[in-house]
This record gives sequence, structure tokens and C-alpha cells, in this order.
Amino acid sequence: MTKDGERKNSSNGNDGLESLFSEADLISSYSSAEAVADGILFDVLELKKLSPGIRWEDGPFRYVTANLCYTKGYLKDEQEVSIPNFLDLFTAVGLHMQKTGPSDFYNTTVEFPDGTQGMVYAARNEHPGKYTIMLPEDN
Repeated sequence: MTKDGERKNSSNGNDGLESLFSEADLISSYSSAEAVADGILFDVLELKKLSPGIRWEDGPFRYVTANLCYTKGYLKDEQEVSIPNFLDLFTAVGLHMQKTGPSDFYNTTVEFPDGTQGMVYAARNEHPGKYTIMLPEDN
């Protein structure tokens, strides 16, 4: 609001939470890059090293939690990464996103490489239009 009582609009027309707080109000932050360095997140762009023909950067997914990757069989210590397993995950979640429509958060059931089925979440992250895929307990 202005001193005259008029509503002040941000430059993009949205007065979101960002307009309520300044940088000085921030107590702490933890970026996705820090989470990748700490082993909490797996950066999907790492798959480009193994499969350079796929434009990983164009897809809607940027990260998968390490917990999901290791407990469900997408990544295994000292074994090659199975690109088809990741493609299956991204396809299943991506199709659900298309059917559901635009949102910041999705949940769907998928079949994991270890043969089990379970719920996964896809939550928007700080990269515009990108999502992190996780297990419910990773949220």
C-alpha cells in the first residue's frame, strides 16, 4: 500500500510473499546447489554426461532426491546408471502433470526400478518451470 492508501502493484502484477519480506528478514537459506553438494539432491543435468543426446535441460525436472534415487534403485553404488529407469520416472510423472494441468505440486504413483510401486511428489523449485521429484518423506 502507498501512503495514500492505494494498493501498490509489483512490476509483474503479482504481490506474492516475496513482496512481504526483504533480504534482511531472511534467517537462513539453503539452495538446491548446496543440497546437491551435500548429497541431498541428484542433479538431473548429470545424466547429460552419460547420455549427451538427450536434452535433459529442456525437461521439467531438475532434481531428484538422493533418497529416492538410492532407496528405489535409480542409483546404486559402484554400478552404472540406467538411463531408461530415469526416463520411465520422468515420463510417468510428466504424463500425470499434463493430465492434471498447471500446478506447483503434483503427486502420483509410479513403478520403481526395484519393482515396487509408490507415491512420488513433484514440487516446483527455484529454477523457473522446473521441479524436484521426491518421495513423500523427503518433502
